[in-house]
Amino acid sequence: MRRLLTALLTMVLLVSLPLVAPAGATANDGCTKGNVEGLANGTIAVAKQSVPGRQENGTSGAWSNCQFRFYDDNGPDPHEFTDEEYFLGGIFNWYTDELIEELGLTPRPVAVSDFHLLENTLLWREAGGEWEELELTSTAVRGVYAPFFGEVFHVMDHTYYIFEPGMDLGAYEWKWLVDAPWIPEGPVVAGSGEVIIVDA
Repeated sequence: MRRLLTALLTMVLLVSLPLVAPAGATANDGCTKGNVEGLANGTIAVAKQSVPGRQENGTSGAWSNCQFRFYDDNGPDPHEFTDEEYFLGGIFNWYTDELIEELGLTPRPVAVSDFHLLENTLLWREAGGEWEELELTSTAVRGVYAPFFGEVFHVMDHTYYIFEPGMDLGAYEWKWLVDAPWIPEGPVVAGSGEVIIVDA
C-alpha cells in the first residue's frame, strides 16, 4: 500500500507547479543574482506574486522570465536565456496532508525524515556532449499555504540549481532524475528539456 501511495507522490512531483513559464530571453534586466536567489528561496509566495497582471518586476518577474521547471509541459522548449543572465532550474517536492496520513507518517518529524529519502539529480550537457551532474540545493523543509491547491503543505521544499552568466552560446540539454527506496526500478527520468543560451 505504501509503495502505491508514494508512487502518487512521484506523480505529484512530475506535474509540480505548472503556473507560468519563462517568457524567453529578450531584453530581461530582471535576471539578477538577487532576484534569482529570491525566487529560489521564496517558493510558493513568489509564485503567487507572479500571476500575470500583478507584478512584473523584481523577484516575481524573475519567476516568469528567469527559470525553467523540472517537469514536462513547462512552457516553451527550448527555453532561452542570455549569456548575461542568472537563471534557475527547479522543482517543488511535497507531501500532501492526505498522503502523510495514509502513509502513517505523523507526527511531522516522521514525515520529514521519510521525505529526505527522496533523491533528485540534475544532469546537464552541451547538446550531444557528455552528461555532468550539477549539485542541487534544497531549501529547508517547511510548511506552506498553497491556496491554488486548496491546502497547506506541511512538508515541502524547493530543489534547484542557479546558473550564472558567462555560459557559452548554444544549445544545452538537461534531465531530472528521481530516486527513492520505494521506486523499485531505480532512478527514473522525471523531466527533460533543452536550454538555448543566446547573445545578449
